Amino acid sequence: QVFFENSTKLEILVLKRMNLTSELLRKCFLFFIYKNLEYLDLSENLIEYLPERIFTSNKNLKYINIKLNRLKLFEFEDFDFSTKINFDLSFNQITNLFDLSKNYRKFDKILLNYNNFTTFDLGLLKFYKEIFYLDLSHNNLEILRLNHLN
Repeated sequence: QVFFENSTKLEILVLKRMNLTSELLRKCFLFFIYKNLEYLDLSENLIEYLPERIFTSNKNLKYINIKLNRLKLFEFEDFDFSTKINFDLSFNQITNLFDLSKNYRKFDKILLNYNNFTTFDLGLLKFYKEIFYLDLSHNNLEILRLNHLN
């Protein structure tokens, strides 16, 4: 188990290429103790899902990099960040765009390129009006829907 004693001022934590799994994250919660954490890099691991309430203590996060993992589903419901945040979720296996209708004001940039999207509802863009950058490139879109345009 990795633990950095007396590191409560830690602002940047890089855990890249460490073979981290979802189960290990769920058991360890090793970055929960870092309340000043602004940058978290979990890229190039074996993460399939993020444990529930994983970022509860990290309200100062500004950038989360989870690219090149095995994520299939990504939910934002439990996030309560004090600043706008940038997420890199590229090069995963995400198939559906998550519901941002409750939390859309919390995101500045979301990278979802190189995932497995086959459909996209253009009506969801109304929830993303405060997001500066949304990248859905290099997905296999087959269907564009207009369900949420009301």
